[in-house]
Amino acid sequence: MIKELILNFVLGGIIFISIYLAANTYDNPDISALISLFPISIICGFIIKKDKTLLNHYYHLIPIGFISIVCVLILILLLRKGIEKKISILISLVIWIILQLLKIKYFKL
Repeated sequence: MIKELILNFVLGGIIFISIYLAANTYDNPDISALISLFPISIICGFIIKKDKTLLNHYYHLIPIGFISIVCVLILILLLRKGIEKKISILISLVIWIILQLLKIKYFKL
């Protein structure tokens, strides 16, 4: 189990480094967005062992993805209104967390 956790940790680090390089070193938002939305949620199917849990995992991706898209749109609106980057991101993340918690509590599949 420790080996699997270390591998997952390293892969996560590689993803963040790749996003950083694409966005900041190569100034390529297309690639950084592609990497950040790399279908990790689909690839997770390789490590989820129970078939029922796997199917439910994929069902739950739909509302989670919808909430994420709404929060990205809110973030874009905040940034376009000139609200500082860190504040905009924080507001968007707080809204995302609240909506995800409400989804978990009230939206049962």
